[in-house]
Amino acid sequence: MQCSNRRRNVPLTVHSTKRSVLITLITLLLSGDIQVNPGPVRYPCGICEKPVASNHHAIICDHCEIWTHRKCMGMSVSEYKKLPESFTWICSICSMPNFTDSFFNETDSIVSENSFSSLSDLSTQEEPPIKAAQYTNTHRNNNISIMNINVQGIKGMDKRAELKVLIDDVQPDIVFGTESWLDPDYTDAEVFPQGYIPLRNDRNRNGGGVFILYKDRLTVTQEHTQTEEFILAKLQANKDPAVYLGVLYRPPDASEQPLDNLDTNLEGLIRNNKLPNLILAGDFNLPSINWNDVTLTVNNPPRYGTQLNNKFIEIVNKYSLHQMVETPTHGNSLLDLYLTTSPDLVTDVKTIPGMCKHDAVTCNYRMKTTINSKVTRKIFMFHKAKTEEIRKDFHRYILG
Repeated sequence: MQCSNRRRNVPLTVHSTKRSVLITLITLLLSGDIQVNPGPVRYPCGICEKPVASNHHAIICDHCEIWTHRKCMGMSVSEYKKLPESFTWICSICSMPNFTDSFFNETDSIVSENSFSSLSDLSTQEEPPIKAAQYTNTHRNNNISIMNINVQGIKGMDKRAELKVLIDDVQPDIVFGTESWLDPDYTDAEVFPQGYIPLRNDRNRNGGGVFILYKDRLTVTQEHTQTEEFILAKLQANKDPAVYLGVLYRPPDASEQPLDNLDTNLEGLIRNNKLPNLILAGDFNLPSINWNDVTLTVNNPPRYGTQLNNKFIEIVNKYSLHQMVETPTHGNSLLDLYLTTSPDLVTDVKTIPGMCKHDAVTCNYRMKTTINSKVTRKIFMFHKAKTEEIRKDFHRYILG
């Protein structure tokens, strides 16, 4: 009889153990903090979601950095082999317009790119086992596109819309802007387009002011300066040396002081008797300089005086700067300049219609930048869950 009792107690203990394990598993699953079927992390194809291996023909999107198989895009081998080594390609997802979440009424989940979301990740983000540089037969753009533009005031809604249209058309990675006509009362979000982080040095609503916009996937830090109408920042590069970014606006009636301040700031960048890679852009309002030989024009007296023009020429020669723009940007005058210490890294310099009377200057700068990849989070909409059915199933499992 005693033995029989022990035999009856055994299944009860097993049943109790199974129940305890089951409750634990259900609790973990309902918490949304584990994967039901975890597996190795791969480079998923943006269309078929299968792994992209190192010997596959694939192209990476310059926006979301997701690889897509050649076959999944319907591209032939001959077409793939004709692609250049460096070019820009945007996948079909990134090229679609941005809809608000309310546009989709029947979605069960939404995607958030907020890396500080209070909700937990549903999948562990791991470092890819194969870096992009190790891929063969793949193409990646190693240029950053730059635009220099005098906006002549973006405090009005129409001018902000005009700037947004221009940026959407050019798709620059970095924008140098002058004459913003802003003050601290204008927030970044209400003035500048999404996807860009601004660095600002405002004057007031009546004139002046400069800014640098850079895409949020880039790593840029602002350098400390106490100079009006000037910003200096540092663009981090991947393996390549960092590049310093400077934007300056010299008002037409200004003295030599802005140029003296520029000289001081550039002097502070010198390391081992050498200036690092530098991109300096803006509206300098010095139309009397002949940039073919960096001298003053001889036919007419120089605007704003010989001394001031020679001061700027002295700075250009002192730091071995090369001015890359060849065509006028304001009527018949070349005011909006693009200077660099690395002219061999600059390509495709051209002027395009800009804002008001100023043309915009665009170009490419060859470098591999450090990319900030956003963490994409899947957030379940728990308010749409069938909680009553979940509760019944839970009790059914507990009670056996």
